[in-house]
Amino acid sequence: MSAESAEWLNNMTLQGFTDKRGTAWHYLESAQGVEPNHYPGAIPVADVKRRLFSWEPAEGKVKTTYRAHGRTLTVAVPTHKTWVHPETGDVLGVVGKRAISHGYTQWLLDNTSTILDDGEMGIGSAGLLKKGAVAWVQIELPDTVEGPGGIEHRPHFTATTVLDGSMSTRYQRGSTLVVCDNTWSAMLGERDAQVIKYAHRAGTDVKPQDVRDALGILQASSDAVNKELDELLCTPVSDKEWEKFVAAHLGKERPFEAGRGQTNWDKAHDGLTALYKNDPRCAPFTGTGFGVMQAISTFNQHERTVKGMSRPERNFMNRVSGATDKEDMATLDVLRSVLVAA
Repeated sequence: MSAESAEWLNNMTLQGFTDKRGTAWHYLESAQGVEPNHYPGAIPVADVKRRLFSWEPAEGKVKTTYRAHGRTLTVAVPTHKTWVHPETGDVLGVVGKRAISHGYTQWLLDNTSTILDDGEMGIGSAGLLKKGAVAWVQIELPDTVEGPGGIEHRPHFTATTVLDGSMSTRYQRGSTLVVCDNTWSAMLGERDAQVIKYAHRAGTDVKPQDVRDALGILQASSDAVNKELDELLCTPVSDKEWEKFVAAHLGKERPFEAGRGQTNWDKAHDGLTALYKNDPRCAPFTGTGFGVMQAISTFNQHERTVKGMSRPERNFMNRVSGATDKEDMATLDVLRSVLVAA
């Protein structure tokens, strides 16, 4: 199965609390196996272990083949090694020889349970991507939180690790807006406080209390998101300021001469403005800083062209890598600069 296929997403990712938030975007009953991957409540820890994390990566050697003097030669690469899926034979990553794997059960389930000091974890989602090279577990509060302006959100704590060397193991907090499934990080005044990282090297050990102190975990995350939402909802944005924001967000004013540049600019402008003023996920908040943030976030996560993988996979990879947070921070910086200059 391809990591971008509906079959993969409906078998190798598990979705919980569907009674609270409905099915995932990729839900397709016909693509599922003998067990559904959606759960009305929390996903049992035993199911995550059995269905996703029942294996450990095998270590392999790296060799390279080249042509020289009319001969084909093969030599070992002693500075690197591979992680291989023991059941499929897929090469999941090529890493330095000193790199160690962070076992999915230990680092995503056992460590998370210790960090949260919660023997009954409320797992909202868990899964594998890139043929098993990327894994995550997301913990949620059992109840939806109603924030300022009636905006409902679900605070979460996410643990992620990889075998392909693309990122450190990460523990991070955030929240998901119920109205549109956008992920929202509490970023005002604490841009780096919501993520703790651990490198894949010997001697690296998680200190649960340090993570608790740094992240504030779920209830504090809920309070931080509510504070952020309140500040943005209380930030007025006029139509004139919206137009200035769009130009700044796109990186240039509308080209004066007709042509492809002007056409592309108009298409981007009109698409964002339609989201901002008419889309039910954004329109209730038009005229506020939150409406601006929501329009850009909705476009990035739901409308922007995706290449090379499915939209759910791309969105998750952006979230766990920090790309989504960086985009939100950049949007907020542009908005603030426009409002200050107004």
